[in-house]
Amino acid sequence: MWQYMKADPLLDVVAEDSRYALDAYYFVTECLEKAYFTQMRLLNAEPVHSSCADVLQTLRVYALDRFGVTARSTLNSWGVSTCEDFGEIIFNLIECGLLRAAPEDSKDEFQGGYDFHAAFPESPP
Repeated sequence: MWQYMKADPLLDVVAEDSRYALDAYYFVTECLEKAYFTQMRLLNAEPVHSSCADVLQTLRVYALDRFGVTARSTLNSWGVSTCEDFGEIIFNLIECGLLRAAPEDSKDEFQGGYDFHAAFPESPP
């Protein structure tokens, strides 16, 4: 007998908020998942709450490692051009239950995190 399997929950998120490409959601979840498991392995314990600045730095480093000098253009092609966009994606993931937040966490924390032009240079340093 065939069993119904629920579709990728990220498809539902993109259907609700189409400002960002599905790849943007995959990138953020993959990056935060890697950071989560790395933290657990290093601390040999449950991870501690990450600050917005830590999350933004993790996303920046991961994008540069993965995409190099094309990081900004890749993120821009997905609709991500500011730290506020990362915040919107993260809070969409929180709303659908794929991430958790502390009660004091807010989208406002992502405002003015860093300048994308400086954080993602389009030529080698």
